[in-house]
Order: sequence, then C-alpha cells, then structure tokens
Amino acid sequence: MATVSYPNGKVKTVRNLGWILRHWKAVKSFTITDEGNARAWGCKLRANLKDGTVYETNFADRDICFKFLHRPSFHGIKVEWFNLEFRIGIDTQK
Repeated sequence: MATVSYPNGKVKTVRNLGWILRHWKAVKSFTITDEGNARAWGCKLRANLKDGTVYETNFADRDICFKFLHRPSFHGIKVEWFNLEFRIGIDTQK
C-alpha cells in the first residue's frame, strides 16, 4: 500500500499509483531508495510535493520504477536514484 503524509502530520493510505498520477503537477522531486524493501531488486519511491506532502510506495522491481518515472508528465523533475541525481528526460533516456 502507498501512503501520503501531509505537512500537518496526517497520514493517509492510498491504493495505488493513481494518487501521484493525479497530483503530478505538485511533484517537486523523487527519491528512490532500498529502504524497507525485502526484495534485493525492489525499491521505495518517495515523491516530495511542493507543499511538503510526501507520497511513498514500494516497487517490487527497480526497472519498473525507472520506467514509471519516465512518464511525460514527470519530465524535468529531479530524481535522487540511490545517491545518483538526474532530471527525468533531460539527463536520462528511457
């Protein structure tokens, strides 16, 4: 399950990636880590929104997460991918 943490401390569980896709215009940056992921090839996606809201979800496969980030709506957004920084679609190709 994905979670959304609001600046006022409220935490909400959301069903899937649909939440972040509906709020794509508010995304300031993404951070990808292996924090809390039981599978060696999995990862945690953290979307930092401009108002301080944080969206978090796990991916079972890093390749799928990387492809998800390369949606046209995320073009130009800063990503920290396991301590490597890039901007989607500018510093990387699909």
